[in-house]
Amino acid sequence: MNIRMIDTEPMLDALVQELESAGELAFDVEADGLFRYRANLCMVQVATRDVLAVIDTIAIKNHAKLAPLFERQQPLKVVHDASFDARMLRDVGLPLVRMFDTSIAARFLGEQQAGLATLLEKRMGVVVTKEYQKADWGRRPITPEQLNYLANDVRYLLGLADILREELRAKSIEQEVDEECAYLLRRAASEQVEIRPAWTRVKGAVDLAGPSKAVLRELCIAREEEAEARDVPSFKVITNESLLTIARKRPKTMQDLTRDVGPNALRVHQFATRIMRAIRDGEARGGVPPEDLAPSGGPIPTPEERAAAKIRDRSLSAWRRAMATERGVDPQAVLPGHCFHEIVALNPSAPEELSAIDGVGTFRIERDGAAIIAALHAPPPPILPPQDPAQP
Repeated sequence: MNIRMIDTEPMLDALVQELESAGELAFDVEADGLFRYRANLCMVQVATRDVLAVIDTIAIKNHAKLAPLFERQQPLKVVHDASFDARMLRDVGLPLVRMFDTSIAARFLGEQQAGLATLLEKRMGVVVTKEYQKADWGRRPITPEQLNYLANDVRYLLGLADILREELRAKSIEQEVDEECAYLLRRAASEQVEIRPAWTRVKGAVDLAGPSKAVLRELCIAREEEAEARDVPSFKVITNESLLTIARKRPKTMQDLTRDVGPNALRVHQFATRIMRAIRDGEARGGVPPEDLAPSGGPIPTPEERAAAKIRDRSLSAWRRAMATERGVDPQAVLPGHCFHEIVALNPSAPEELSAIDGVGTFRIERDGAAIIAALHAPPPPILPPQDPAQP
């Protein structure tokens, strides 16, 4: 199949008209988030059984022209690992409707390694390169090798979906995968932008003393300002590890700063004066605003509540494993992890209360609702000591 490069609006109009009546449409998207402060949609790859096209969404800025392909029930969109793609499309005004995710299907079938390249080789004997996995898709021109790489992300996707659907049917878990795909789309459409302060997302921040917390907060603010000014991701200005070191040691001079972050973090000196000012500002503040420390997930559970939740977790986990063994399916197909954890946390007392948990699905409530509630409140299974390997 020849690859069509679509880089003008008339070409895109003709392609959309050709594809919007298709039954299924494989797609993938590429962005430049590894190279820009805010990621741009750079490429959209699409394929049917006899059409293969790569759409340059840098050259074609009117993304609304793609709406007939993504915002309608028809065609069914086939994608691998839709989380990023759905968010990227949403952010340019193209909410994704009705899709089949081959990554979800593979995981529900028990695949521990569900990457596209791995599945293509295992299921279809097709080997694809990862050479351009971290390419800057915002740069032009696109080379023939890059174009072929982009096309390979969708070239075999419908064939892979056919194979996975057969396996899902054999295990009678098509409905489970459909529910999880629909859940992913609902979550992508409704999730909020991360609003926690940037410094709280640095690993190790919680262990810092008060003044060092305040310094880290100022450092993160400085880094975000610098990254936005340069139009690069924040990690390319200075790493979290370097920020944490600076916050702990709070260097007093430029020489101290160089010593503390080491020669491999020289990029810090491009805004070293701003770093030193952030240290002084943080030390003067002495602590972080109380609202920065407010828990975002509701009240912190008491030790007794945590202990009770652990017992519910063990009981429900034992039931899920038993059902997975009995049905010959992966535990995720019995009850997805996000549903499992929410059930344990909410502790429902009746099957109808499970309907408040997104992703469980009416079919699970009808089939397993009573069993889930019973398992949740059953005595926990005993914790067996590890067996001596010398014993039979």
